[in-house]
Amino acid sequence: MALMPHFAFIDIAANYTGSSPLTDALGGTQAAVCHLGAALVKKGASVTLINQNRNAGVFSGLTSVPPEKLDDSETLSQFDALIINGRWTKKLVETLRKKTGAQTSPERLFRESGTERTANTKIFAWMHEAAFNDPWILPLPDFDGFVFVSNWQKQTNAPLIPANAKVAVIANGIEPAFHSLFSGAILADKAPIAIYAGSTKRGLQYLPTIIPALKKQIPELSFEVYSDCNVDNDPTAQLQMRFELLGLPGVTHVDAVPQKDLPAKFKRASWFLSPNPYPETFCICLAEAMGAGCVPIITARAALPETAHGFGAQLPVSNANSVNMESTSVDVNAFIQLAAETIKLPRDEAQLKAQVDYVNAHYNWDKHAASWLAFLG
Repeated sequence: MALMPHFAFIDIAANYTGSSPLTDALGGTQAAVCHLGAALVKKGASVTLINQNRNAGVFSGLTSVPPEKLDDSETLSQFDALIINGRWTKKLVETLRKKTGAQTSPERLFRESGTERTANTKIFAWMHEAAFNDPWILPLPDFDGFVFVSNWQKQTNAPLIPANAKVAVIANGIEPAFHSLFSGAILADKAPIAIYAGSTKRGLQYLPTIIPALKKQIPELSFEVYSDCNVDNDPTAQLQMRFELLGLPGVTHVDAVPQKDLPAKFKRASWFLSPNPYPETFCICLAEAMGAGCVPIITARAALPETAHGFGAQLPVSNANSVNMESTSVDVNAFIQLAAETIKLPRDEAQLKAQVDYVNAHYNWDKHAASWLAFLG
């Protein structure tokens, strides 16, 4: 590996820059790129983002170049590794291999002088989806390696991983501001607030049943929903969902907010509700809620138990390890009962501190950056 390595993160489906966590409500996959990129820069690497953003420049330390550069051999050959994030096609990967396999830029030759490393740029897949599929997430032999975000995800996909590929499991991390939320007692900052955070497919559709039932049993409870309420990319359905949630008893907030605003809002809350039928590979919202001292109340679906690491309460679901969302449904009445029982329990300061300490130690982008550098080397 070069003394000052240069990495490119390629995301063909999204539009963002290194500064987007300061202004936008990013999805977990895109937030992960920004936070990992920033952590790699702190360790001396150079990081470039190539996605649907066409405003070239440097944003919060991360360079952005337009997606047309994916067809430019001179640009691509500057990088020590290309990390394709989230989704890819066979044509894209084959094109990248062809354009990076035959030449190396003078800048990169200078960086690598005196090393044993070959000139070819390495190409890695950073898996966020539950399973390989055709045509968007193929386990192609053109990849030098694959990074998974949970052991559940790796085990699920193990039979399809090409034989000679490098493989690592490196968890995602949390927004860095979550690491410094508490200087004293965790419970001192808490109010009787339950929060939901994430996209619609993570269980938002169950909230119109869950929230009134919990409010009836626990009158002092209020609810905050951090979601854009997007329903099948239908603006009318999105608006209807938002107004339906705002009309529920005890609901005080329904909207997505920029990443930078989440730590202060989560810190006030006491419980995190996730009636989630989705095959999560790692849940950043869950990890961040845990880091903010919220008791998680979740389904035992896919990698959610791995992320939760035994903290909080978990509802068993059918077909928990299926990669298909349609194969799992949530028993809403059972989730309401579990949530009500959990919320009525006295919260334990020592248990919450152990939870926060675990998250800070294990879901830390600075630590993960070191693991990435070791893997990419």
